[in-house]
Amino acid sequence: ASSVARRGQFVLLLLLLLAVCSVEQAHADDNCPRSVITFESNSFEGFTANADPATTWSWTIGRGQTPTDAQTPTPHTGPHNDHTLRTPEGHYVYAEVTGASIASQSVQNHLESPMYSPPSGVCDVTYWVSALGDTVGQFLSSLVFDDGETRVLEKFQGQIGREWHRRTFDVPPGRSFKLRFTYINTEVRRGDRGDLAIDDISFSKTCCQDIDECALGTHNCSHFNNTMCNNQPSTFTCDCNQGYQRMPGSQHCENINECTANTHNCKADRYCQDTDGAFQCRCLPGSRDNGSTCQDINECTTGTHNCTADRNCSNTDGAFTCVCQDGTEEGN
Repeated sequence: ASSVARRGQFVLLLLLLLAVCSVEQAHADDNCPRSVITFESNSFEGFTANADPATTWSWTIGRGQTPTDAQTPTPHTGPHNDHTLRTPEGHYVYAEVTGASIASQSVQNHLESPMYSPPSGVCDVTYWVSALGDTVGQFLSSLVFDDGETRVLEKFQGQIGREWHRRTFDVPPGRSFKLRFTYINTEVRRGDRGDLAIDDISFSKTCCQDIDECALGTHNCSHFNNTMCNNQPSTFTCDCNQGYQRMPGSQHCENINECTANTHNCKADRYCQDTDGAFQCRCLPGSRDNGSTCQDINECTTGTHNCTADRNCSNTDGAFTCVCQDGTEEGN
């Protein structure tokens, strides 16, 4: 029996590590506030709990069954397991109202995310909620925009069951927002069986304003030869500069010889000359570039020929010849 228990503890520890690692990786890749909140770090993970001063209760990190006090579980209320790991060891956040001191008829406490700034497209938010108990109060989830507008996503009062219920909502494009959860405990709903829990809050990648690592210079493309930074949503790539190609099995890039690869576009009166990352179309020997075409050089009139005194210079296309003067023959 002890070996079975040890194996169970090992499996649980492994699941816990995988969950935390996956969250941290998502946070590193998204370049924005945490995109998946599982509460497995036993913290609010970027969320802020704001308590009404009229009450002694607030949002709390919990695991297993929600308690009446620090040690005693309350029967017939709250979840038994978290949603992430589906075990009593997994964490969630819940509104603990058992034994709360309430000075007014209705109090409300908020759990609020950091600000998210979608660039243009629609993003979506997802969370899981559990509410079991005869005295569950009123629950609201809302979007709080940076201009002060509040838009209610969900609103219910009373229990919906111990099982975890998935909720997904779209966020209007181009508006910075916070996600807020509000639990309202009223006079008529007061009692020991009123705990409501939330777990696995997630934001799609499109909820984040992209960080341009290329513009900020926070990329690492300078480590690879002949590459340039290319910004991508939530990341970047190190692409080969124009005229270069990826070296086999490497992140470095090497020059492409367009001349030998015959991928140049030089006209018939020009030849291809390879350069670093490009090529040039040069005029053939004996001609000069006049901007649009190659023009023949008349070596005879320019005096750039090498004919001897007993020969006359005769211009040809791209060259010249030295011919015998009148009245003489080759070899005489």
